[in-house]
Amino acid sequence: MIAFAKMRGLKTVNIVRRPELGPELEAIGGDLVVVDAPDVSEKIKAAVGQAELRLALDGVSGPATGVLAATLSPRGTLVSFAAMSLSPMSISPMDVIFKPLTMRGFWLGHPEIAAKIAPAIAQAAEMIASGRVHIPVAATYPLSSIKEAVTHALRGGKILLDVGGSST
Repeated sequence: MIAFAKMRGLKTVNIVRRPELGPELEAIGGDLVVVDAPDVSEKIKAAVGQAELRLALDGVSGPATGVLAATLSPRGTLVSFAAMSLSPMSISPMDVIFKPLTMRGFWLGHPEIAAKIAPAIAQAAEMIASGRVHIPVAATYPLSSIKEAVTHALRGGKILLDVGGSST
């Protein structure tokens, strides 16, 4: 998402749960990276000043949704695309009523999205092939080492599975 935003001249604010993820996001072009904390909305607002925050992408749900809603500017849009916390969204009705925010859901498998997938993948592949986007990979594991791969993924970093069996 950072790369697509950069292509369009947009800046990003990125909230991470682990501080060690900050440098990785900054290296790929994240404009502002902050560690999640009870006062993260205030930190973001102080850092961006008068800049409008018009879009938030929520892949966590639970209380994180409320943090994003509190951070958005009036008439901003919050898009929920996953629920990693497995918790219901927790959002202040004051943000929805008085800002007023728009809430949307996004599912990659939705029929309305299907026509947009192939062009987006092609664009992403071109960005990677041209070097404009670099996806750091921590390790590649053969499929036979799936348990080790999952353990590594839980520690952090992008992990690839070699299902063809050619990795060493």
